[in-house]
Amino acid sequence: MKKFVVILFFLLGFNFASAQQLIDGIMAVVGKEIILYSEVQQLVQNYMMQNRIDPQQNAKLMDQLSKQMLERMIEQKLLLAKAEEDTITVDDQTLDQQVDARIKYMIQQAGSEEKLEQIFGSPMKKIKRDTRKLLKEQMMVEQVRAKKLRGTRVSRREVEEFYKTYKDSLPIQEAT
Repeated sequence: MKKFVVILFFLLGFNFASAQQLIDGIMAVVGKEIILYSEVQQLVQNYMMQNRIDPQQNAKLMDQLSKQMLERMIEQKLLLAKAEEDTITVDDQTLDQQVDARIKYMIQQAGSEEKLEQIFGSPMKKIKRDTRKLLKEQMMVEQVRAKKLRGTRVSRREVEEFYKTYKDSLPIQEAT
């Protein structure tokens, strides 16, 4: 009887351990900001939904996108810290319009509000809140980039030198 209980306990413990699934975790820390696994996965899901890519058939692509999105988020958090340092703000009315347009587009892509909630595994209220935060950060980062690039001039000679130096690593563009 003791042997049976020990074997049963071992099997149940093994089954429980294999059933555990990563729900969320910290992927990176940038200054005082953290980047969560769920945030990266939300960006990947957004990208795949917008480009009509099936996640079940493209697991390798999902891994690549996760790495790219993490890198993008790290860069964005750095620029966001600069935006906050420079006290850059976003117009709430413009932000609201952007959020409404994005949510409307996402619902259209998913087919319905219910399907969108199912895709994200979250209620619409959370999807809107997350989308608002994401768009606000993007708008602030865009303002930092615009501020940095304002007044930057590149001569034709500099463009040609860049092309000669990096010609082998630039993508080939078809003639239009």
